[in-house]
Amino acid sequence: MLLIHGGGYVAGSAFGYRHFAGAIAVTSQASVLVPDYRLAPEHPYPAALQDVMNAYLWLLDADGAAKRRIIIMGDSAGGGLAMSC
Repeated sequence: MLLIHGGGYVAGSAFGYRHFAGAIAVTSQASVLVPDYRLAPEHPYPAALQDVMNAYLWLLDADGAAKRRIIIMGDSAGGGLAMSC
């Protein structure tokens, strides 16, 4: 699972979502990756989307993961990045 944190593209981090990601992992019995994407305004568009796409591509390469088995989810800005991915 690829969990993308929220924060309006300017705040938030993977560290802040560790408890949520852990609860999802335990409940779903799946691995959860929460990438730290670059934040604006220091890193304008499309930096965050590139980081999320790189995380998705890494998941595809890791352990032979198939596209149909990867769940992409996010909240707030993370939801927008999930849809764009």
